[in-house]
Amino acid sequence: MQLEYYFSLNNLIKDYTLRKHMNDEGYVRLDLIASFRRIQSLTSNIDIIRAGCMESDTLEVRRDKEGGGVDHVRCKKGWKDWVLPVSERVEGERKKAQGQVQLQGRLRHSSSGTKKGKAVTVSENKEEQVKQQKEALVKKEKEERERREKEEQAKRKWEERIKRGREAQVKKEQEQLQRKKEEQVKKEKEERAEKQKEKQARRKEEEEQVKRKNEERAKKEKEEQLSKAQALQEKKEKAKQAKREKKEKNERDKRVRKEKRRDN
Repeated sequence: MQLEYYFSLNNLIKDYTLRKHMNDEGYVRLDLIASFRRIQSLTSNIDIIRAGCMESDTLEVRRDKEGGGVDHVRCKKGWKDWVLPVSERVEGERKKAQGQVQLQGRLRHSSSGTKKGKAVTVSENKEEQVKQQKEALVKKEKEERERREKEEQAKRKWEERIKRGREAQVKKEQEQLQRKKEEQVKKEKEERAEKQKEKQARRKEEEEQVKRKNEERAKKEKEEQLSKAQALQEKKEKAKQAKREKKEKNERDKRVRKEKRRDN
């Protein structure tokens, strides 16, 4: 786990820049850790970084209770060993680096047992000291190797957790997008159904209007035909009446002429 690596022995031995940012209690600002390039390559979400620190077995987080400042993080064990004096927090990196170089020089000098062409005699105390130093180096290398393996496992675990978080976020976004699409499709379907309903209502109304017009026209035509038939019938009746009246008149005139001839 990358977060645990920053506070590991293997890193703190050489990372004096990080140590310069430690306060008297060994805490470092969490937002500083979040700004590191390797952390940024994994995630920029401060909540995920804080959760990773809180789940760690080797780190502890001091939460900001009032909400006006920032959270801090430190290693649970041995943090006192890495806190620099106030006077050394600016130039501590240079001083410690020089001390480390001197220590390495002394170790190389003490581990030399022979010179080419000559045998070097050392005291039993010196031999025991060299032996102890070698054993300490072997033990330290073993511990560092085990620590690196543990850190690699933790890093893979952290990356898997980040990956799962990203996959969950992608899945959530896809589900939201799918819901939006479904809602849009449903809305469009309802709009089409409403338009179709309105169209059918208009068509029905138009058909009713056409039907009423046809009925009115048929009624009017029927009334006109009936009126014409009545007028024709009346005309025929009048013609018959006139014919009867003419016939009756002719008959009267004929009787009158007969009566006149008889009288003469």
